Amino acid sequence: MRAAAIGLWLFATAVTALGLYGDRCRWWDNAPFATNLVSSVAGASFGVPIALLILATLSAQQALMTAQREAQKFAIRLLRRIADAPRMDFELSSDYEQIDQIVTILGRAREFVRSHPNGYQAIGSVIDPPPSPRGQIKQAERLLQGFPTAVARCAYDCSGAWELFRTEARLRLAEHGLPSVDYERARHIEQAVEALKSMDRRLGAELKLSEIWERYEQTDTRHLTANLTWLDDSDSELLADPPAHALVKTVDAIELALTAMRTLMVEASAAVRDLEGAG
Repeated sequence: MRAAAIGLWLFATAVTALGLYGDRCRWWDNAPFATNLVSSVAGASFGVPIALLILATLSAQQALMTAQREAQKFAIRLLRRIADAPRMDFELSSDYEQIDQIVTILGRAREFVRSHPNGYQAIGSVIDPPPSPRGQIKQAERLLQGFPTAVARCAYDCSGAWELFRTEARLRLAEHGLPSVDYERARHIEQAVEALKSMDRRLGAELKLSEIWERYEQTDTRHLTANLTWLDDSDSELLADPPAHALVKTVDAIELALTAMRTLMVEASAAVRDLEGAG
């Protein structure tokens, strides 16, 4: 394009010089058509390259803007997939009330078990024993129907979308001079995705909360744990009450998975708003 423009300008200069010389020599006095033709050729040779350069510049700018829009749409589409995965895979409400409800129920059950690690039978002789949260456990189990499968599906969907964003979408945004997800937000999303992938392995095929709780209610291990207090997970081999330990571990895994889902919904949605605002 540039070489053609320079060639046309040189040709136009030559034609202009020829025309001016022809005026001095009165070549065109009796040739008005030739006069107009030479003038038109000179003018076109000057103007056409300028017009082509302007059009080429506008075309390049348009192509850049189109590429930027496509890169941004691609990134936003992947982030929306991550933000929507928990809602689609586990039908979580967007106001997070369902997560809060489940976490509250499971938290109470866990604290109950931590307070009575010897089993529910061990507190039967206590005056005014605390009521068993069996009903809340069953409620949580109903709310968590199909949860392990949903976690596995959500982990698969989010890890695939995040890998595409990290290896392709982020590079396309940088290539076109567009902002990406900030470091902290990206770190939170990546940690949540990894947490879901690990929870997929820990939760198993089904939760069996009620089954574990029934085993706990039938347990009395005071004769085994007379000198023991509740131990941390790092000392799990010393725990003398398998049902209580299994329940706490299951509740911890569920809470971590729900927290990861909430993090993905919050952070990925915020990242979408950031990218849309930048556009």
